[in-house]
Amino acid sequence: KYFSGNDCIYTIAPDFETLQYEGGESTQKIDDSDNNIQKYGEEYHLEGVSQATKDIYTKIKSIAGEIDKALIFNPQKYYISIKAGKNIAFIKIRINKVRFIAMMPEDDIRSLVKHHNVAVLSMPVQDFYNGPCAAVDIVKNEHMHEIDALMRRMVAYHKSGSSSTE
Repeated sequence: KYFSGNDCIYTIAPDFETLQYEGGESTQKIDDSDNNIQKYGEEYHLEGVSQATKDIYTKIKSIAGEIDKALIFNPQKYYISIKAGKNIAFIKIRINKVRFIAMMPEDDIRSLVKHHNVAVLSMPVQDFYNGPCAAVDIVKNEHMHEIDALMRRMVAYHKSGSSSTE
């Protein structure tokens, strides 16, 4: 369940089109066997991507483990979230890049990230993610010290509830 003001979005599994309605016809019935329920794990997101993209994702996980072993990587259908009690970042894996959506004000992100593209997200997109955020597009496994600094600030930001000025 995601909220933005009075608006609410629900995510459900299995996907909505696979549900069978009582008294109505459906095109597909729900089958509880493990073989027919789609699993969205890391393998799902890394399938068919370049080795460079896999290396970037592995480095992000390594950095997260160094910062706080309690951080949880939570694969969903369209992204992998990083949770520290609540979602503090979202990772969207593409064929040749990783889009790292940090849940912090854009200015804080730009102050730390100089060698990767920082993309502005529209207000409706930020509302979807439940707060101020911007996307960092990582195409090379270089300058990952910036991502390390960003993740450290992001964890501190969410622990304190506001931006830190280290």
